[in-house]
Amino acid sequence: MTTFLVDLKGEAVDEDLPYGPLETIWQFDADLTARHKFPAVNPIYSTSSVLEGAHLDQTHLTIQQRAQKLLRRYRELRSLVNAGGMERIPASEIQTFKRGERLEAYLTQPFYVAEEYTGKKGEISPFT
Repeated sequence: MTTFLVDLKGEAVDEDLPYGPLETIWQFDADLTARHKFPAVNPIYSTSSVLEGAHLDQTHLTIQQRAQKLLRRYRELRSLVNAGGMERIPASEIQTFKRGERLEAYLTQPFYVAEEYTGKKGEISPFT
């Protein structure tokens, strides 16, 4: 796993905080990369000060937390599916699995605005 540390303020580095005040932490996901899903940023462990609640209203904060919870459960279920197929998932969890699959597809779709930088044609996720 590779973690990128970004200091958007560009303030001077002090000895106690060699990377400065971090506002954004991106953790790239090897599993997403192996499945050719880009951007392969792990939405569960990546964060930004903008997403920590102080800058969000309660509705957005709740949606963000619910999405992370869904993705955590989806990844647990995905490991069961990889090991033994869809039959391994309890019937009550199939909808959760499919929602997680759609959310992951949405977050990793090739965006039209990135075509110029990635050389990959943008497209709309079939799961949206």
